[in-house]
Amino acid sequence: MRTYDNWRQDEVRVTELLLDTKNPRISGVQNGISQTGLVAALIEFDEVFELAKDIASIGYIPVESLVAIRERRKLIVVEGNRRLAALKLLISPDIAPEKYHRKFRHLASSIDPTAIETVKILLAPTRAEANRFIQRKHTPGYLRPWKPIQQARFYKRLMQQGATRQELAEDFGINVAEINKYLNRLTMYSIACDLGIPADEVKIDVNDPRKFPVSTLDRLCNDSQVQSFLGVSFDPDKGLVGKIDPREFQKGFRRIVVALGNEELHSRNANTKEQIRKWLDGLKGNDRPKQKKGTFSEETLLGGGSGRGRAIEKPKKRKLPQRGLIPRELKCNLESRRIKITLDELQRLSVRSYSNAVAVLLRT
Repeated sequence: MRTYDNWRQDEVRVTELLLDTKNPRISGVQNGISQTGLVAALIEFDEVFELAKDIASIGYIPVESLVAIRERRKLIVVEGNRRLAALKLLISPDIAPEKYHRKFRHLASSIDPTAIETVKILLAPTRAEANRFIQRKHTPGYLRPWKPIQQARFYKRLMQQGATRQELAEDFGINVAEINKYLNRLTMYSIACDLGIPADEVKIDVNDPRKFPVSTLDRLCNDSQVQSFLGVSFDPDKGLVGKIDPREFQKGFRRIVVALGNEELHSRNANTKEQIRKWLDGLKGNDRPKQKKGTFSEETLLGGGSGRGRAIEKPKKRKLPQRGLIPRELKCNLESRRIKITLDELQRLSVRSYSNAVAVLLRT
């Protein structure tokens, strides 16, 4: 039995606590995402406004402490990111995206900020120990379980940190086949998000795992007819294995994802093999991937989870002459939104046409 005797309890100012960039709740977290970026994602996908409204109306009820770890001398909250984001927004509403400023300012005006400026935390000795606690908490029967995709992200991150499938199975009391099922689900959903389907093309945003029918997508991807249609299979050790040209796979997979996003396909009409076969047979030629020879994997499609597919080479664009004072290739890793906006303008504004404006921006 695990005990938490060595977990120290403390009371800390909300402003000293950081949101976790490895939070499985957040869809598509990138390396280097800012704290305001994390807040924006939690507002968009995790009902933080509703939580902040509850806190503003009845006060902050510390049902349990936030769980934090210390990394590089910083306190990072690994459990309780929704609560932390809500508290931060009530203290500083302008950290929300601009379209939400008014709503959070209104909430903030109805609460005394001194009543929420400090919170209790439990300080876990290591992230690994916190992970075990978090996994057990977010299972059915406990507070607000994770969605399957969030659970899959959790396992994926542990594997990226060096854990094996067998170790995960032993640590969390499930079998390796179940771990593989989670990872395969995450792979296909990540590829779906990476297709870049505009939100106005579908009724349900693909990037929102709370609303997009991931379970139906999972059922389809595990159907042998769909795997044959897409030219893929799942290997117990390698994960996704593509057997056709990746462009053709993406064409067929995009058709399926759009059908799910527009509720053309749903749990009632894609529930049996016969229903799935009927839908596949009804697809026209342009919607059907050609069985051109090729190979691909999760890594070649997603670039190791960090970007667009490396297997699909796009035509090289002719390099345009530099217009702005600063080359477009220069990337900014600072968290300040104002600095990033200024850099973007210095990269886009023509020095020849706006020499005075560029000079003032650079001095700023």
